[in-house]
Amino acid sequence: ITRGTTTVAGTNQLDVIKDGVSFSSIDFSKSKLDPLGFALQEFKIDDPATADEQKLADELDVYLGLEFFLRQAGGSTNVVERLKVPKFFLQFQLGRVQLAKGQKVTLAGGIEHQRQKVIKNARGQASAAEIAAVAAI
Repeated sequence: ITRGTTTVAGTNQLDVIKDGVSFSSIDFSKSKLDPLGFALQEFKIDDPATADEQKLADELDVYLGLEFFLRQAGGSTNVVERLKVPKFFLQFQLGRVQLAKGQKVTLAGGIEHQRQKVIKNARGQASAAEIAAVAAI
């Protein structure tokens, strides 16, 4: 992970970059959608067996990286709380891809645990339809 030269919107942190994927290019806060709506649209996977696992891992890494830097600096709790929804959704999707490709799922607690983390953290921000969409995946 490297740091960019521009500041991430709503924070005092520099952009986070991994293998050509920058947080600023997939920043949920720039969307008119709530964090879960953004994640459902931006990180949608039609077929986990053919999904680009490395791209998902890089996207997850920039979310994890920004969360780390925000927490380290005592950053905005609101930003960290909202960031959790797409982060957990990416972890959930990555687990689905690993399983579909016959790999060991490396996520703490497994895929269902990550789905529940998405739902738990999205409550109060997401619509019932968005929560149902995650439950149906």
